[in-house]
Amino acid sequence: MACPWQADFFECNTYWWPAQRPDDVLTLETYRAVIDLDSQLVQLDKTDPDYNARLEALLRQRAAAWSSRALWSRGLPQASYAGDEAMVDNWHHLGFVVNQSADGEQFVLDKVPQFVETERYPYVLSMAESFYILMNIRENPAFLPRAKELALAMLADAKFSST
Repeated sequence: MACPWQADFFECNTYWWPAQRPDDVLTLETYRAVIDLDSQLVQLDKTDPDYNARLEALLRQRAAAWSSRALWSRGLPQASYAGDEAMVDNWHHLGFVVNQSADGEQFVLDKVPQFVETERYPYVLSMAESFYILMNIRENPAFLPRAKELALAMLADAKFSST
């Protein structure tokens, strides 16, 4: 196993890795979307003439949301070497996969406990995505601390000439 462990994260997803390695995760947003759809299903009015159409549409949306999973390593380059470098630098920004919320309430769907990704830093992004957000900073003012972090990292890596 590589030291640090993040250095071979992408090589080990196919052949071997301890069970603690998250691959595809149920995000908190998706979990909340399924809960919301469940609430809408319960509130459907059976006397509504469009009941069957609404029920079918909600059930389709719920099935799509429920089957939706996201890469735990999303936002990082998925190629081996670049991904390994990015994982070493950014693993601490990725979410925790837990079975309960911060207040201790269990994540449950269909009476089955769920493991949900929480506390993910919102700006685990490729440089292209970061550049796009920076170019639209008025719509994304919360990105400013991450922009400063990226700028300082680039300046620290820069090779300056003394001439």
